[in-house]
Amino acid sequence: MTPAGLGLSDSAIETLAYFKSRTRICRRWAENYIERTRLIMNLFFSIGSQVDSRTNLEIANLTSTIARDAQRDSSSMITIAAVTMVFLPGTFISALFSMVFFNAGTDEHGKATMEVSPHIWYYPVITIPLTILVFGVWEVWRRKRQARSKAFENPVAGKDRPAASLGQ
Repeated sequence: MTPAGLGLSDSAIETLAYFKSRTRICRRWAENYIERTRLIMNLFFSIGSQVDSRTNLEIANLTSTIARDAQRDSSSMITIAAVTMVFLPGTFISALFSMVFFNAGTDEHGKATMEVSPHIWYYPVITIPLTILVFGVWEVWRRKRQARSKAFENPVAGKDRPAASLGQ
């Protein structure tokens, strides 16, 4: 049924048409504002994600730098430990035996002399094998530590499936 069929005057019909038109316009404005609000929310979420990604990249770069520095420090410490292992057995044996292999003195004419003990051969015979033993023990310990480290990093790899298929 049309508004004219309801017995409404022309002015009432025009007023209803006007309100209907204004209602459509307001509905379009509301839909437009809803869509704008969605777009703005998505923009803020995207900006937040970009900031998080940038922060994560900075953290990853700093972590990488720290790891490289730690590896350099570790290499230096290994070098220092190796040098220490070279000198430690000899120092230990010297202190243990407290042997005097060189005797400094003067002869009958007042001239300075240096005598070498006939037992000086004890020092290299004991020190060299002990040094080799220390390096051997260190190498065994280092290999066990590496194996334990690899097993800790990838505990399932060697059992039923290869390491590459763990994430599948």
